[in-house]
Amino acid sequence: MGKRQNSERKSFSPIFLFPYVFALQASLSGKHTLDARIVLYGVAQRAGEGFEAGFNDVMRVATLRHVEVQRLASRQIQGYGSIPPFQLINQDGQAFDSSNLAGKIWIADFIYSTCPGPCPMISSRMSEMQKPLEKTDVHFVSFTVDPEKDTPAQLREYAGRLRAQPGRWDFLTGPKSEIYKLSQEGFKLAAVDRSSSNPEPLHSTRMILVDRRGQIRGYYDATTADAITKLLADTNHLLKEQPR
Repeated sequence: MGKRQNSERKSFSPIFLFPYVFALQASLSGKHTLDARIVLYGVAQRAGEGFEAGFNDVMRVATLRHVEVQRLASRQIQGYGSIPPFQLINQDGQAFDSSNLAGKIWIADFIYSTCPGPCPMISSRMSEMQKPLEKTDVHFVSFTVDPEKDTPAQLREYAGRLRAQPGRWDFLTGPKSEIYKLSQEGFKLAAVDRSSSNPEPLHSTRMILVDRRGQIRGYYDATTADAITKLLADTNHLLKEQPR
C-alpha cells in the first residue's frame, strides 16, 4: 500500500492546480499575477508531495498577498505636491486635459509604444490593476515620451494590445515640450529625449498615484516585485480616505 501511495504522489501533475490558481487569484487580487507563476514553479518542485501540499502552496502565497494589501491599506500615505494643469490628446484623438481627472483618484505612468526596454513591463502592470479596481472610479493615464511616433492611432493600437478598458484608461500624446515639462516639473520624474548619446528616450519606470485633489500620494517602481501590492494598498487607502 505504501509503495502505491508513493507512486500516486510521484504521478501528480501540477497542471491540475491551474484552475485553482486562477480562481484564487481572481477572487483575492482580481487577476493572476507574477505571484501565481512563482507559486506554480514551487508547486512543480513539490509535485512529489501530492496535490494537498501543492494546493496549500497556492493558498498560502495568494492569501498572504491579499493580507499584505489589507495591512498596507491601513497605513498613512504622504503627499508629494500637486499636478499642474495640462492639455493633451488621447488615443481616440479627443482633447484630454487635467479637468477630465478632477475629483478622481488616478494612476499614471510614462511609456512609449515602441520602447525596447521596461515599458512593456510597466504597461503590463498597469493593465493588471484594472480588474481589482474595476468597481471603483480609479482612472489610468499613460503619457507617451515619444509623441512624434505615438500618434493617437498608434496609441489606440497599443491600448488594444493591453486590453485597456475604454473610458477608464487614457493614453496621452501631444507637444513633446509639454509632456517633458509635465514629467520633470509636475511629476518630478526624469525624462530625456533622444540624442547622440542615447538613441531612445529615457524616462522613469515609476507609476504615480494621484488623489482626488490632484495631489501626488505615492511613487511605485514598476520593476520591483512588490510594486503592485503597495500601489493597490495605497489606492484602497485613498478610496476610504476620499470616498466618492
